[in-house]
Amino acid sequence: MERIRTILKSGVHNINLVAPDRRCTSRFRTELMKSSYKGLVIEETENLKADRKWCDLVVFSPNDEDLVSSLILLERIICPHGLSGSQARRLYETLARSALSPVCAKTIMREHRTGTFYRTREILASFARCGLFIPVTSADGKLYLIPYYYCLNDPAVLVVRHLMSLGWSVSLNLPVISARLGSQCLSLAFELAGLQHAQGRKILICEHPVLNFSAIRSYTLASFLDSSSLL
Repeated sequence: MERIRTILKSGVHNINLVAPDRRCTSRFRTELMKSSYKGLVIEETENLKADRKWCDLVVFSPNDEDLVSSLILLERIICPHGLSGSQARRLYETLARSALSPVCAKTIMREHRTGTFYRTREILASFARCGLFIPVTSADGKLYLIPYYYCLNDPAVLVVRHLMSLGWSVSLNLPVISARLGSQCLSLAFELAGLQHAQGRKILICEHPVLNFSAIRSYTLASFLDSSSLL
């Protein structure tokens, strides 16, 4: 429960457990309720609250992926928008593969034959709200969809997902990944040059960490993904 202690240390006591289905968060919520932590307010939702008074803690679970994704695609994508099952599944897989490419409705419309541009935007908005993806925005307003279920190895996607699993809210100003937890701010990058003008505490993720370099904390990718507290 190190991540819960870290969240409380940040001054936040309202925790929103985020997952596409409550079966993914039920065990973690039970552990929290049985713990000795006092004053916690806990909710379970499919979406981020994006409220500074709340911590959005994404409870990533590898369990029941086929069951959960099929049910959500049926209820929140296929039925509301009249897509075929195969079309919805292909679109879901495309969005999952392109997690750190900004979502482009025109490209999706052409490649997946989703009808008009406005209908395609509505479909993408449903994907952003359905729980199978966590929406992240960039400094210039572009939308990225980070998959809840992920089996690929893009380092930046893994870093963003790990931050979310620790309760940090994330925004992108690539090559810099920015994160916030309560009043604490982090800036992360894979190259030193990306951190020159970054805000808050700075983390460099590289193959060979450099200790105490210009007040920049460094990790290998493996050690970062193994960390349970960044404060």
